Amino acid sequence: MSTDDLRRQLADLAGLQAKTDAAERQILSSAQQRLGTVNAMLKLAEPGARQGDPNAQAQYQALVLERGELSIVIAKARQALA
Repeated sequence: MSTDDLRRQLADLAGLQAKTDAAERQILSSAQQRLGTVNAMLKLAEPGARQGDPNAQAQYQALVLERGELSIVIAKARQALA
């Protein structure tokens, strides 16, 4: 492999890294926005869940699970960007 080939390959890799970083930033931003929405929805669902409404309890539980998944996505994105 020639020096020019190596330079091209390194340039390609740098370009791919920039695209990957941009994608991670977008993932992080989207996950943080969704987390804000989920937290707001949890506050709305909490009274019904505390009163024993099965539908509200199911919604609350699903939101708690989603919040946990979003926390993992955010942590992974931050780690990838570090």
